[in-house]
Amino acid sequence: MYQDNPGSVQQEFISSKAYEGHPYARPIIGLPEHLKNPRLSKLIEYYNDWYTPENMVLILVGNVDAKQISGRINATFGRLKAKATPQRKSYPDLEIKGRKQYNAKIGYYPNVCLVYKGVPAGHPDEKPLEIAMSLLSNSSNTGTLDKLTIDGELTQGFAYSDSRREQGRNIIRCVPLYDENQRRFESNKSAEKKALKAIEKVANGEFEEWQINSIKSNMCRDFDRSMESNTYKARMLMNAFVNEEDLSQVLNYKDEVMAITTDDIKRVAKKYLTNDYLAIYIEKGKLDKSSKIKKPGYKPIEPPVGKQSLYATQFKNLPIGQVNEKFIDFNDVQSKPLNERSKMYYTQNPENNVFSLTLRYGVGEREFKKLGIAAELMNNAGIMGAYEPQQLKEELSKLNATCEVHANNNYLYITMEGYEETLPQACQLLARQILMPKLDDKQLSRLKGSMLGGRQQRKENVNTLSSALMQYMIYQDKSSYIDELTDKEIYELQISELTGDINRASNYEAEIFYCGTMPFDNAYDILSKNLPLVANEKPSTSPQDKPMATVTENTIYFLPNTDAEQAQIYFYMPMEKYDTKDDVIRDAFNQYFSGGFNGLVLDEIRGKRSMAYSAGAYIGTPALPGNPTYLFGNIGTQNDKANDALDVFMGLITDMPKNTERIDNIKSYMRQEMLTTHPSFRNKAEYMRSQQRIGYTDDPAKQNLPKVDSLTFDDIVKYYEEHVKGKPYCIGIMGNPKDIDVKRLEKYGKVVRLNERKLFNTKDSMF
Repeated sequence: MYQDNPGSVQQEFISSKAYEGHPYARPIIGLPEHLKNPRLSKLIEYYNDWYTPENMVLILVGNVDAKQISGRINATFGRLKAKATPQRKSYPDLEIKGRKQYNAKIGYYPNVCLVYKGVPAGHPDEKPLEIAMSLLSNSSNTGTLDKLTIDGELTQGFAYSDSRREQGRNIIRCVPLYDENQRRFESNKSAEKKALKAIEKVANGEFEEWQINSIKSNMCRDFDRSMESNTYKARMLMNAFVNEEDLSQVLNYKDEVMAITTDDIKRVAKKYLTNDYLAIYIEKGKLDKSSKIKKPGYKPIEPPVGKQSLYATQFKNLPIGQVNEKFIDFNDVQSKPLNERSKMYYTQNPENNVFSLTLRYGVGEREFKKLGIAAELMNNAGIMGAYEPQQLKEELSKLNATCEVHANNNYLYITMEGYEETLPQACQLLARQILMPKLDDKQLSRLKGSMLGGRQQRKENVNTLSSALMQYMIYQDKSSYIDELTDKEIYELQISELTGDINRASNYEAEIFYCGTMPFDNAYDILSKNLPLVANEKPSTSPQDKPMATVTENTIYFLPNTDAEQAQIYFYMPMEKYDTKDDVIRDAFNQYFSGGFNGLVLDEIRGKRSMAYSAGAYIGTPALPGNPTYLFGNIGTQNDKANDALDVFMGLITDMPKNTERIDNIKSYMRQEMLTTHPSFRNKAEYMRSQQRIGYTDDPAKQNLPKVDSLTFDDIVKYYEEHVKGKPYCIGIMGNPKDIDVKRLEKYGKVVRLNERKLFNTKDSMF
C-alpha cells in the first residue's frame, strides 16, 4: 500500500537505522517476507500469550456515570480469567559513537535526517528535551532552524523528540535550499552544516529566558486546547497506560512544564545534542519494488444471505436506552456588523481562556491567482518600517500568540490563537502586518525554489500523477494542475505584486469569527478598533463552486505508468442539482452504498474478495444549492488486481445488490449521528454560516429526523434507479500496462490514453 509513497519508505528506512536492534526498527505489521509466509499457529500463539486481562485497559471519556457503569464493567470484563503476561524481551539501546552516515536513493528530492539519542516516555528528561527541541523549531517559528528557513537558507527544517515506551530519539529533518537559477537543490552536506550550527547554538545554551517562557506557555496552551477534545483525553490516558506513566504526572502536565528551569534545558541540550549522531542522507532515486506480493487466488467469502449468528441475534435484541434529543442552538452564536458589509460572529468558550480568531476576507485565488503565494509569504513577513520577519515572530511569541495566513479559491484566511489578556496587542500587530506587510525577497526565492523543485519531480511522482489524473477527469482543463501559474510566471514573481494582492484582498468584506471567555461587547470593542478593516469594503462573490465537467458518454482515461506499484482507480458521475430536501435520502444512499466497512463498496471489494487496500464511494455536495452533486469512487489496489476490482465496482454501479435487512441499522446510525455529531464550540459559528448558505435557519436535524424515521429501503432503491443506474460516467486509471488488460476496459466505455503532459500546464515549462 505504501511502496509508492516516498515519505513512508523514507520513514521506514530512518526507523531501521535510528532504532537498529529493536522491533521499533521495522513496520508494525512486519516485513514483506512475513506477509508472504504467514503461520497461523504463530498468530494464535501470540494472541493467547499477549491478549490477557492484565495487558488490557478500558477507557471511557464523556458523559458517563462512573458508579453506574463500573458494575456492568465488572460483570462483563470481570469474567475474563486472570492470566500472567509473558516477560517482555529487553533490547539494548543503540550505541551512537561519533558521526555515522547512511545513504539511500529513495526520494524525489534530497533531504537529511540527523538522529540523536533521546529518552523513553516518562523519563525525567522528556519534557526538558521537548523544550530544547522547540528551541530549534516551534509553532511560533522562533527557533534556530526556523530562522534558517525564514532567512532562505533551507527549504524546510524542523525538529522533534520521539519518546516511546522503551527508547527515544531526537530527530532533525532538513530539506536543502533549491537554487531557482541553477534549477537544482543544494547538497545534503550543505544542509547538514547549516543545521549543525543551529543545533550547536542550542547545545551551547545560546538562548534567552523569554524564548523558554514563550515555549512553555505555548505548550500549556496547546494542552488546554487539546483537552477540549474527548478523543485527545482518551488517547492521553491510553498512552499513559501503554508507557506505564504516572497518571498524576500526565494530568498535571502544565505544572510539570512550568516547573522546568532554564538550567534543566541547558543541561539536557548539552547532554543529548552532542557530536554523536546518525546522518541519514536521502537522495533522489527510484523506490525499490522488488518485494512485490503476487495476487493470491482467493475465492470470495459469501456469507449466507438472510441468516445471522446467535451472537448477532442476541446483540440486536439488547434493549436500547432512550437518548434525549439535543439540538444545536444557532442562537448560541452572537453577531453584529463591524462595518458596512463585514460582520463579527461570537461564541462563548466554556473550557479555558484560550481565544481563537478567524478573519476571513471574501476573495481568493479565483480573483487573484497569486494570492496563495502571497499568503504563504505573509507567514514569514515583517512590518514595513518596524519589524523584520524574525523580530515580528518574537513579538508575537512574547504575547503567546500564533498567527497563520492561507488562501483558497474563495477566501483569504488569517487565524490567530492566544490568551485573552494579550488580545488587543496581538490584534494591533496583526493589523499593522496586513496594512503594511514587509514581504521578504529571500523568502520569495525560497518559495519559488520549492515550487519549481516540486514541479521538476512531479511527473515522476506517482501520487502527484494520480491526483492530476483525478482532477483532469472531474475538471478537464480547469484542473488545478492545468489552470495554474506557469513555470515562467513563478520564476518572474515579484514582491511588489504579491504585496499588492494582500492589500487588494484586505479591501474586501470580511467575516470575523471569535471564540473566547470575555463578554461579547468587550470582544466586539477590541476587534472593531484593532482589526484591519476598511470602510466601504468591496462586496464578496464567495463562495463559488468550481465548474465540474459534464459527461455525455462513458469514458475511461488510462494513464500508463510502469513505476506505479499500486494502481489507482477513480470513478466520477455528475448527478442532480443540490437541494437540501434530498439530504436525508442522499445520506441514506451513502450509508448503504459506501458507509465504511458496512457499505457495499468496501465489503464487496475488500471484505469478501481481498481485491483492494482501499475502496470507497460517496455522493458529494457543492457549497451552494443549485449546483450539481456527483458520485465519486476510488480504489487502490495491486496492478494485477485492477481489472477484477473494477469489475466488482462496476457491478455495484450497474446492478446494485438489495440487502433490505440493513435499513434498520442505517436509520439508527443516521438518527444518532444527527443528534451527536455537533461542531465544537470553536467551530459553531462557521458551521452555522455554512448551513445558512445552503438554506438552513436552524439545526438541520430538526427537519431531517422525521424524514429518517419514515425512510424505507425502497426509498434507497428508488434513489439509485433514478440518479445512478444507467447514467454516464468517467473512469480514471493509473497503473502498469504490463499487468492491466486495457482491452478489457473497453466494455465500460471509450478508452482514452493519456500522457503526463496532458495533465499539467506545459505553457512556458522549464522542465
